[in-house]
Amino acid sequence: MKKGIQQLPTHRYVVALKPLDPPDTVKGAQQRLRHLGYYFRTPNGELDGPTQHAIEEFQRRHALVVNGQLDDATRAKLNDAHGH
Repeated sequence: MKKGIQQLPTHRYVVALKPLDPPDTVKGAQQRLRHLGYYFRTPNGELDGPTQHAIEEFQRRHALVVNGQLDDATRAKLNDAHGH
């Protein structure tokens, strides 16, 4: 090591990538909302309160009708925002 240069520690991370559920399912929407920072729980496939709240926040930020439902417009915008 050269004088005056500090060696920083190296970190290794293991990331498990899994395929997402289809975007037209609640669990698939939860997974995408989680990736986008709207949903903070483990996706469970239930359209429960936390899921509806995440959908409402997403709808609000994307100028959609805020109804907490996975309607066609919300699904289309979610797919556009997530990329697939």
